[in-house]
Amino acid sequence: MRPFGPLLTVNGSAARPFTALPVPAVTTPTPTPAEPVSRVTSTPSSAGWSVQGAPIIGKGDNTFGSVAAVSPTDVWAVGNYLPDAAGSNKDATLSMAAHYDGTRWTSTPTPNSGPNFNTLFGAAATPGRAWAVGVALDSQYQAHSLVEAWNGSAWKIAATPKLNTQRDILYSATAVSASDVWAVGEQQDRGGRFGTLIEHWNGTRWSVVPSPDPGSTGNQLYGVAAAGPDNVWAVGQRNDATTDRPLVEQRPFRPPLTELYGARWKPSDNNGMKEPSRQELPHSWGSWGRRFTSCRPNGVDAGHRPFSHSGGSFWL
Repeated sequence: MRPFGPLLTVNGSAARPFTALPVPAVTTPTPTPAEPVSRVTSTPSSAGWSVQGAPIIGKGDNTFGSVAAVSPTDVWAVGNYLPDAAGSNKDATLSMAAHYDGTRWTSTPTPNSGPNFNTLFGAAATPGRAWAVGVALDSQYQAHSLVEAWNGSAWKIAATPKLNTQRDILYSATAVSASDVWAVGEQQDRGGRFGTLIEHWNGTRWSVVPSPDPGSTGNQLYGVAAAGPDNVWAVGQRNDATTDRPLVEQRPFRPPLTELYGARWKPSDNNGMKEPSRQELPHSWGSWGRRFTSCRPNGVDAGHRPFSHSGGSFWL
């Protein structure tokens, strides 16, 4: 995979360069207390779905927030739990993960970098490998991204870029392969403004990838999915003053009947359809771009541009 370009922060559609802090050494994980593991009672259902015997750590709250499946015999679930072992910090929240091998769910211990709060929001997996993303609070109670990786035998905290932010969180992850993993979330700058955050694993290291921030007051990404190495989608919200709007971002790829002019995508043919006046959106390799979809079922939305493909026309 070609290296990504210089890191950028984005304000609206204007990008300005910034320098990320060096990747920190992995901190000493917070000790995980030894907790008894019980199991939810499996319950069949006539509707086809059934309650599975998921592991329960300790006697406190346990929550799964994300799941990733490689095959019917290789499924991961991640989340958090509240410890209750004697001598543990009962005010803490710790990360948790479990694996399904086709027969039963098994708890797999996860490290924790934050002394008080750790949680995993997103999971991604490939055969024999898995990744979990979320957030941990440091000793100053600042929220920063937490990435953990399953190496085939144990979970380890991954070294990720340390951003010069007030806070940064990863909410979702997707894996194209063991050397092509994406994670998305949000970052808040020192001025308090929220922006999108996209990070990528290339098999060797995690890097921050530039992404647009179209909202005037804030932008967040909550989900990501990949249909291939050059077809990755992230969704969330953009904030404009008092209104929230949906946000969809896409990693550039070459759709049919389009051509790349420099760093901009441009339609090569619109089948005679009248093209509404609209400023072109920049798309560059190694960065992300906004994609606009029409939400008007009747009539033509003049704010969107017609693109053509072999099966007809669609709007971006």
